[in-house]
Amino acid sequence: MTTDLLNKPTTHMVAPGCGRKTAIVESGPAWSAIAGQWTLVLGSAKCYCSSMGQHVCLAFLKLVIFGALAPMLTIRPADNAKLDFSGAYTLTGAKGSFKIDKSSSWILDVVQSDAEIKITKTIDGKATTNRFMLDGTKAPYVSEGGVRGTCTARWKGKALIIETNIATRPQRGGPEVRMHTREQWTLSSDLKAVTIRSDVDFPNSGLGGFQIVEPWSEIYTRNRQ
Repeated sequence: MTTDLLNKPTTHMVAPGCGRKTAIVESGPAWSAIAGQWTLVLGSAKCYCSSMGQHVCLAFLKLVIFGALAPMLTIRPADNAKLDFSGAYTLTGAKGSFKIDKSSSWILDVVQSDAEIKITKTIDGKATTNRFMLDGTKAPYVSEGGVRGTCTARWKGKALIIETNIATRPQRGGPEVRMHTREQWTLSSDLKAVTIRSDVDFPNSGLGGFQIVEPWSEIYTRNRQ
């Protein structure tokens, strides 16, 4: 006879092969007490039987535990698994304020590891390479125009967020202008295209949150993995 100390519902199964030596396996969080019988506790599963039936009950209990845990041990991809942007891409589309010059060639070459993503952008034969640390650590950056600054990268769900900061003087002797660019990289469901949405603001422009440059998106089609 079992006594459920927590008064919680349990599932009882009689182990085959025990005959008159009664064995009960309980699955669930309840803790039960039995007087005068051998008790085996493993996690929240318990087996009770007299000493004559211990080996049979233990074998049965192992089957019950394995059956209960098997679905939990199945390896499944995590819902927040990060995408791999590695590959070579060619600019094939644009949205917003960016217009494609059909006479120009824009190519992306991306190499991604667990720690960083290396991006080489080649515009009309001129290549610029930057490395972005995927843990958000600040790293050196150089723009396509050769202006140096800093950059960071981080994941936001399945999107990669890349932010860059540079400072330049458009006019010789003029005031310094700081430019902050935020790129959101997303991969299509068929993994054949990358869309990069860019937002630009100028932190010391004195215009508050006013957006001088309208956002735009570049769409790159994969050439190879």
